[in-house]
Amino acid sequence: MSYKIMNTRGNRIIRNCEYILEDGHKCNCSFTSKMYNGLQTRFCPEHQGLRNGEDSRLRKGANMYMKNRNTKEARDWVFEKMANESAENKRLAGHGRDIKELQMAVKNLTTMNQNLLELLSITNDRLDELC
Repeated sequence: MSYKIMNTRGNRIIRNCEYILEDGHKCNCSFTSKMYNGLQTRFCPEHQGLRNGEDSRLRKGANMYMKNRNTKEARDWVFEKMANESAENKRLAGHGRDIKELQMAVKNLTTMNQNLLELLSITNDRLDELC
């Protein structure tokens, strides 16, 4: 990893973002981070914590505000799933109606087919009698 030391007194360095964009190239945006913060910061603040374009970070720690943010995110996720569930049930109910209509159509076709076969057998018997 290449980086430049910005200020030795504040232990700040300049790094390039390693987030991979949709076109397959890296972001390469320059940003500053602490030199020795226990973990290597690889992404700029814009891409920090992103997975597939969405913020996927659950905050860890004893901070009450972090915990409240986690519960708020979980609550929003549950409400979103509940809203989508009713739309999904409506969509599936529509498919159930379509399936019943198709079953009735198949049933009608089979009865029509049986009637035609009976009619053909009657005409074949009459032809045999006549010949």
